[in-house]
Amino acid sequence: MIPHNGSRALPLEIWEMVIKEVGGPFTGESMVLTVEESLAERRSPQPSSSSQSQERLKMRLAVVLTCRQWAWMGIPYLYDELWFDTKFRKDSLPSILRKTPATFTKSPRSYGEYVKTVRCPVDDEVGPVSGTFLKALAALCPNLRALVAPSINLKSISEWKLVQRSLTDLVHLESLEIGLKWKSAPPTNKTRIGPQTSLTSVRFLKFHYDTASDLVRCWQLPVLKELSIQAVSPEGQGFHPFGYSSQLFKFIDTYGSRLSALSITATCFPRSSLCIAGLCRDLTFLSICPWELRSMPISSHTHEPHRGLQVVAFHSLSLPQLCVRHSSYHLSPFQELLESISPQDFPTLVKIRFSERPDAHRVIDTKACLPAWLKPLMRQWEECGIVIQEGDRPTSLEKVAKEFIFEPETDLAH
Repeated sequence: MIPHNGSRALPLEIWEMVIKEVGGPFTGESMVLTVEESLAERRSPQPSSSSQSQERLKMRLAVVLTCRQWAWMGIPYLYDELWFDTKFRKDSLPSILRKTPATFTKSPRSYGEYVKTVRCPVDDEVGPVSGTFLKALAALCPNLRALVAPSINLKSISEWKLVQRSLTDLVHLESLEIGLKWKSAPPTNKTRIGPQTSLTSVRFLKFHYDTASDLVRCWQLPVLKELSIQAVSPEGQGFHPFGYSSQLFKFIDTYGSRLSALSITATCFPRSSLCIAGLCRDLTFLSICPWELRSMPISSHTHEPHRGLQVVAFHSLSLPQLCVRHSSYHLSPFQELLESISPQDFPTLVKIRFSERPDAHRVIDTKACLPAWLKPLMRQWEECGIVIQEGDRPTSLEKVAKEFIFEPETDLAH
């Protein structure tokens, strides 16, 4: 505990640095602003189940409970990030956020005004996160910088319109993850789902593109730089109707020219290839899920070479999954996809990253072998100075050849 005159012995800024050190990281350091950070977060535990997050919360609470002076300094940091892991905590949040700390008598602010990050879990035990609940949170937390709401339960278009208006009011919002789940019949592609929503500060957007709704077609995103799209059905199977996939491409057409990073997980697209040079000329980072984009090679064939792309990452595709024995898919679409990543079309490419090997594939099956076409392709990448990675670890053709058997190259003619 600080002495009674401790706050006068050291400047306030020093005590705030101490609190940040013991209770951090806070929103400024922890919110997701890039596609790479989003992909890394997918492999991490949820905040409510993370021991590190629980420990941070205990430290922040300990600071507030030390004395009145520390409470005055610590409460803004205690409420910096909110998540809820039980239905009781979720239901009690609005009433708590409306209250004003008793220690702040001179310049009263509600608890909600200190909240910078809200994370809404996808968990049936917590109960559905409704559009009405999210609207209330947005109104109570006007200084939000990061919002994670991957599954909002909606009863009607009217409820969704209220959510959109509330998002427009969040003028400090920089990072947004959002997805919709319709309780009744979802809107058709012709349904008017406005109003026009202007998210003036959002730099990173991740949206779960519902199979039956074009969720963001009326949004304005003037400073968007990083985009992550998960265009899969709620059950994880089946394909999108052509119309919604077409709308998705229109969205990428609209914002692609300003993107520096793009991640796509999708079950179906209406085009045979993703022309990076035409859609996203300033892109430096591209992540795709080739298990679902099996028929969509990356191309720059109809344009000049793309002189910006530096990293291509395959999430959910590891090298062992290309083994003939392990793969349940015909490999020729993967060959077409990987061969489309040529140094001629992407002269600034410096890194190709496969996923980290799943636990099931850490022990190499000596009877499994990699396809013959992969060997010259990896050799070409290395000769052009492109680094090949598995997860965050560099690998090489020499190392892979020691762990796997390649099919005889005579099979290339077949």
